[in-house]
Amino acid sequence: MHIPRSTVYLALNALLDRGLVEAEAGYGGRFSAVPPERALRSLVAAEREALSRRQQELAAQELVAAELTRELMSVATPLVIDSDAEVIQVLRDPRVVAGRFEQLQEEAKHQVDVFIKAPIIITDHTNPAQEKAMRRGVRFRGLYERAILDIPQIEPLILRWISAGEQARLHDGELPHKLAIFDKQNILMPLVAPNGNSRTLFIRHPHLATSLGLLFDFLWERSKPIPGERKRGRTRANERRGRQSNRKDKGGAKPAPAISRRPIQQEQQQLA
Repeated sequence: MHIPRSTVYLALNALLDRGLVEAEAGYGGRFSAVPPERALRSLVAAEREALSRRQQELAAQELVAAELTRELMSVATPLVIDSDAEVIQVLRDPRVVAGRFEQLQEEAKHQVDVFIKAPIIITDHTNPAQEKAMRRGVRFRGLYERAILDIPQIEPLILRWISAGEQARLHDGELPHKLAIFDKQNILMPLVAPNGNSRTLFIRHPHLATSLGLLFDFLWERSKPIPGERKRGRTRANERRGRQSNRKDKGGAKPAPAISRRPIQQEQQQLA
């Protein structure tokens, strides 16, 4: 195997720079290996010197970054977050969308309306944020398009969600798009591009939310309660009449009108 002389000298000079070989003075001097104990000390010293230089460079960069930060803060306009301000955000990561949906449910005070449109991916049978919101009196309405019931495992889940307190109706047709409206203030709206890519819009705009709420109410009034919802309403009405009858039998006095503890219960009775 023939190795060019120039290549050999390049390699020897590199070893010389690292302190692993020694060279005799003068042109054509011989090279000899440095004893291992000296060679290792030389390598450690070289690495320590390189690390020290790098630390000095990083310290200098940190000083520059700190100075630049102070200058930018001195000229930047502070961002004031106003909860009433109009906001439009494009959410691309499904995990971010799920987190925002959960957050909006936790922040809801009165009502959450949702269009449930096929296709859907069932990843969990529970929604703790919704359950907590319903316990504090938030009204949840789910409007399902008929194609949803074509999914074999969905109907038992809908009945389970209804039993947990959700009000549900079935739209006999296709809903325009998926949509969630929170307190007629905030909107989550998934959009699917022609190429199949999905983006979700988060919009804080009370007027637009109110307008979309009118669309929801229009379709809601023209949709039918899901059978489990009607049965639940009738059961509670029968229980109420039974309690009133028992009061009459015991005391003969006219029973006081029942007071609903949660707005969601009032709506359930209306669906009976």
